[in-house]
Formats: sequence, C-alpha cells, structure tokens
Amino acid sequence: MNKLLIIFCCLVCNLSYSQDRGGYQLMVTHDNDSFAYFLNLRNDDDHYTGGVKVELLTPEWKFYQPFIPLKNAEYVRSTFAFSVTAFTPQNLGSEIQYGDRPYASFTALSFGKEYYGKNSFLKSELYIGFLGLDLAKDGQSYIHDEELFGTKRIVPEGWHHQIGNDNVFTFNYNVNYLKQFANKKWNGFNFASAYRLGTNLGSYMTDVSLGLNLACNINTTPYIVGTPPAKKKKEAILMKKKKKLLRVNIYIEPKLRHVLHNSTLEGALFADNSVYTINHSDIRRYQFEGSTGVNFNFFDTAYLGFTINGRSQEFKGAKDVHYWGSLSLGLRLCD
Repeated sequence: MNKLLIIFCCLVCNLSYSQDRGGYQLMVTHDNDSFAYFLNLRNDDDHYTGGVKVELLTPEWKFYQPFIPLKNAEYVRSTFAFSVTAFTPQNLGSEIQYGDRPYASFTALSFGKEYYGKNSFLKSELYIGFLGLDLAKDGQSYIHDEELFGTKRIVPEGWHHQIGNDNVFTFNYNVNYLKQFANKKWNGFNFASAYRLGTNLGSYMTDVSLGLNLACNINTTPYIVGTPPAKKKKEAILMKKKKKLLRVNIYIEPKLRHVLHNSTLEGALFADNSVYTINHSDIRRYQFEGSTGVNFNFFDTAYLGFTINGRSQEFKGAKDVHYWGSLSLGLRLCD
C-alpha cells in the first residue's frame, strides 16, 4: 500500500514540473450504498458497498501511452488517479457466507487520457494495483465504528476471507466512448441524446457495455465535466471572460452489460488462492444497469455531482437490484 502511494506522489510531482501550469483540476468521487438508502431505496450496506477515487486532470502529458486516440479531438487531457473499491456480503459476520457475495477490494493507481471532440468524448485508463489489500477493510471498519453516513450495522468481521487476501497483482484497461447523435435547443435548455460504449479488459474486470445517455443541459454539454483546458493563451483569456455563473447537466442513462469475468466474484484471473468464490456457472453474464444524476459547475471553477446507480442481479441467489450513490467534488486549481 505504501509503495503505491509513493509511486503516485512521484508521478504527480514529476508532472507538476514537466507541464504547463494551465488547466489543472482535482476531482474526488465517493461511492456509497448508504447514499441510496437516504432516498428510501432499500439497501443493506452490501455488494458494492463503496469506493473512493482521487483524480488529477492535467494538460496532455506527451509520452507513449497505450491509449486509443479520438480522431479530430479538439483538446486532450491526461489523468492520474488513486482509487479503492469495496464489496461485502449481506451478512457481515466472521464466517464464510456461502451463497452470498465474497468480501473483495481493489486498490489501484491509474493513468489515462481524455479526448474531447465536437460531439464526442473518449476516455481510456490503465489501472495497476492489487486485490486483497487492507485499505478497504480499514476504511469500512472506521465508517461502521463511527456510524458515519447513518450506518448502524456491525463492523464487518470477514475481511480475512476476501478475494486475493494474499495481495494479488491486478491490472485493468478501461475505455469509455460517448457519441452524441441528437441535439435540440428550447428556451435556453439543451436536450441531447448520446450512446455510450464501454469495455473493461484485464484481470480485475472483463466486460462490454452499451448505454443511452439522455440529458438536459444549461450552458454545457452532456459529456464535458468541468471546463476543458484552453489550447492557447488568447483562448484562455477569452474563456475567463465567458465564465458562467452556473452550468447544469441532468441526465438518465440505462445500460446493458455483458460480463466475461468479475474477479470480485469469481476470484483473481491469475494466481488465485481465494478461500471462497462464486461458481462461474452462477454468474449472470447479462446485467442491466441504470443511473440518473445532476452535475453543477460553478464559475467554471468548482464542480459538484450526485448520481444514483442501480444494477440487476449479479449471480444466482443475489438480491434482484443493488443501489448505490456517487458524490463528486471538483476544483479547478489553475487556468
């Protein structure tokens, strides 16, 4: 764990000295199924119980990277992030919960690129990390011990049974492509429709997905989070003059996912010594997902977003639908 943090800090420090100071943004996203409970959506603090991602967005960092470029992109960003995800069964006792989801966590560093086109967006990320580290266990135990986010459940006692408890090296390559195909303006509102293609390749998750994004926008587009960096000094000055008091994006997005491998259920793809996993034949290979949310951008400087997500049954015997919420905070560090 300490090695991952040291490597991440070195990358960020090196980036700060090697790049133009314009266009830096910091994003922090926290997922928690307790957020769904606040909206009266039934939840028991289980399955995908939560995660954290801290992401630094910068001007393009130009060195060879194994990412698919977007043709005719108007601007490009590089991204660097640290993330943790946590999964737990419904019963939080110390014994193995046969027939329920295994404990699992993924702790990773990632770097990637965002390509912004006129009516399209492409983001690719490479995640490198470990299954089975203790950070998710420590974080969840603290939340339950302090009864944060309204939780009243016991401190989870079965983390020593988690997938890859001997710390299995894991990687993942993620691609997310959004393409707008319809746009209508009415009384100051912009209504847009776009399709989303996504894929995960690697030892953490392997899947493909297709979604439909329906959005209502004020002073923004459905695929730009924050304000893209200016390409030239004159453009940066012009952007400062055109800063909006408020940009709003409200959306709903249904999605169909085909799962080939899920290490948090089936165990690590390589060198797996997990004491308990879900049988491959019990995995629901086709899953329906849905999300709806709202994003606010204040003065093109501060960002606030909230999303409610739902996912259909992941394996035989699991709950029919699992809900969780996502809260994102962002800050433009400099122009």
